[in-house]
Amino acid sequence: MKFFAVLLAVVLGAGLAAAEYEADVVVYGGSSGGMIAAAAAAKAGKKVLVAESSGHVGGMTAGGLGLVDIMRRETLGGLTLEFFRRAANVPGGRMYRVTPKLAETVFLRMAGESGVELLLNRRLAEQGGVEKDGGAITAIRFENGDRATGKIFIDASYEGDLLAAAGVKHRVGREAVAEYGEPAAGVRPAVRLKYGEAKDAAGKLCADLVSGEPGTVGAADGLTQAYNFRLCMTQDRNNFKAVPKPEGYDRGDYRNLLNWLASDPGKAWRFDNVVSYWELLSGGTKIDANNNGDFSTDFINHSHNWAEASYAERQKIYDEHRRYTQGFLYFLANDYEVPEDLRKDCASWGLAADEFVDNDNWPYMLYVREARRMTGEYVMTQYDCYQNNLKADSIGIGSYMLDSHAVRKFAAADGSVYMEGFISVFDGKVPVRPYEIPYRALTPRRDDCSNLLAVICLSASHVAYCSLRMEPVFMTAGEAAGTAAAMAVDGDLAVQDIDVAALQKKLTDGGGILHYPAKGNMFPLSAELDGYVLDDRQAKLTGRWAHREVGVPMLDGRYAMVYSSVPSTAEYEWTVPEDGRYTMGVILPRTADGKVMPVIFKQNNREYKLKCDLSKVGTREEILHRFPARQGDRITVIFSNGGKAINAVADGIVFRKQVRP
Repeated sequence: MKFFAVLLAVVLGAGLAAAEYEADVVVYGGSSGGMIAAAAAAKAGKKVLVAESSGHVGGMTAGGLGLVDIMRRETLGGLTLEFFRRAANVPGGRMYRVTPKLAETVFLRMAGESGVELLLNRRLAEQGGVEKDGGAITAIRFENGDRATGKIFIDASYEGDLLAAAGVKHRVGREAVAEYGEPAAGVRPAVRLKYGEAKDAAGKLCADLVSGEPGTVGAADGLTQAYNFRLCMTQDRNNFKAVPKPEGYDRGDYRNLLNWLASDPGKAWRFDNVVSYWELLSGGTKIDANNNGDFSTDFINHSHNWAEASYAERQKIYDEHRRYTQGFLYFLANDYEVPEDLRKDCASWGLAADEFVDNDNWPYMLYVREARRMTGEYVMTQYDCYQNNLKADSIGIGSYMLDSHAVRKFAAADGSVYMEGFISVFDGKVPVRPYEIPYRALTPRRDDCSNLLAVICLSASHVAYCSLRMEPVFMTAGEAAGTAAAMAVDGDLAVQDIDVAALQKKLTDGGGILHYPAKGNMFPLSAELDGYVLDDRQAKLTGRWAHREVGVPMLDGRYAMVYSSVPSTAEYEWTVPEDGRYTMGVILPRTADGKVMPVIFKQNNREYKLKCDLSKVGTREEILHRFPARQGDRITVIFSNGGKAINAVADGIVFRKQVRP
């Protein structure tokens, strides 16, 4: 009954005159992280208020992002894992595959059961939205005149509006390489689109482009990666709404889309070549449709002003993204120049008619992949996601790859067309290993504010945020923030002064996972191992290898994998430094098929045929060969698929000299 009482209070309160609210903990933003933060603080016995700017809660988890981005599921625990288990515990439920309305229902139940008070349609006033006494927030005021006082405040908005209004240091855009020494920072190498046309037949710049130049790689700017809508779509004709032609539709806007399709004339184009989806969501009939390829649902160039824009300007940006995306889908399903097979396949997909029912089945939220980022007590950088991955004040674990969508799509002065801004594991240069998130990344600098925590606009560089920006991370941070807020209330403390060890115990007692759940270091760096270490980066790869970073154990943040009958080899070379007896160990992840991979070991002119059972690797370093050697001996090791369609992997080789007792 409590749950329904809370819902009733939300509905009835929506039309009341300006009111005063009071709570121990005030959460601004009913996002996934905000709802989990509220539930955590309420479970700790605190009076909690959530103020959400829209009419719905759950953020992007309930806003279409149903295929939740999780690299390593074993890192999730506490209330985050409880949410996903609840979402899966329904008829047709699927773990980590959540439909929008189901996600919102679960968040509402979790908050309602904890006694959270929820205010919908409460946007922070653009002027005078925050009241402070010295370095502490005392109250926040909403557009309709309502006011909420509290002891601790949590910013769980995607834009960081509360922390910005409170005067907390933050930034938007990309740092230069020089600022934190991050190799992937700043402007990225631009990729030329050979099929791209800069201007249409009338000499006007094509609608998907802006004017620009590649720029200096590594330089800073104020730009953000592209936004899009995560659409809930279906082929179920009983729950189907065709994507309508948007107002202001102009088929000329998609000129370069046709050029892209024409650039690969032999390809049998399908819907999932231009809009990505991987698995069906709960119920088995809906998908989470996302960007895919050079011309897709990302509306590149149009995200840059969102973070600091007024509400009216944000509405215009939202509307522009919607017009573009609807037009894109309508064009694919209806335009006479789209290849017939692709047109028919695209037309078979429509909006799910039972989702977002009060918004014409269109997502309530634009997928804001990145906006403001707090500059807090500790700024996480690229190194915190890899080399410096352990933290004494860990409150949870991140594990997703560094992933930045395009930032710019532009025409240079010479008419060449480029895309720029990508950061991705697929280029093999930006590995991640599971990393601990410090509590300090949730707290502002003490001089900025003493009673505010941030769970979405965390303290991080652009590069680190490319991994942190995942919904499970926001939920994990939310539980830590809600728990910490309750502790700060109990002790009448600044958020920077709580007992972090006590916070960690509360989190682990609640099922939270603060350290990677495995014995030993399953993600070593070469420099951390004894012996002579070779990584797949030092191997000569021939055939169809691709880089991956999902698997254990894994050396230096990635490994190479091939599944093809095309003969593929990974060849390592090493020169023995001194006489002795040696072991050759391998660090390789277990593969799905667990078959035997042929390995050739060459010592000078002698060759030995070895076998590596891929069903037995995957937990530790495996010794594959023992051999005596002389200084200067040349060792060659070759992993291969033997010309068969098996999963072959190549990662670490460790040579160690044996010491006799």
